[in-house]
Amino acid sequence: MRTKTKTEYVQHTRTTLTGKDILRLLKGSHRVKINKETKVLFTIPTGGDYSGMTLDLCELDAPAIVVTSKSYDLCHVKKEKK
Repeated sequence: MRTKTKTEYVQHTRTTLTGKDILRLLKGSHRVKINKETKVLFTIPTGGDYSGMTLDLCELDAPAIVVTSKSYDLCHVKKEKK
C-alpha cells in the first residue's frame, strides 16, 4: 500500500470596503475630484428583491462591499522530473 500526503498552505483574505473607503482610494489615484457632493452609488440589477434600486454607499447604514481572495503557497511544490 502506498500513501502520499500533500500539505498546501492556503491564505484567504477578506477586505470590506465602505463608500468612504472607495472615495479615499479614488482620491489617492487622482482620478476624481472629491467634494461634499461626491457619492458612491451602486445600482442593483433587476430580478431580485431590491430589483433596480440604487444604493448610496456613503450613508451610515449602507452595506459594504466585500472582496475575497484565495492564494496558494506553491513554494514548496517539487518540480516533476522529466
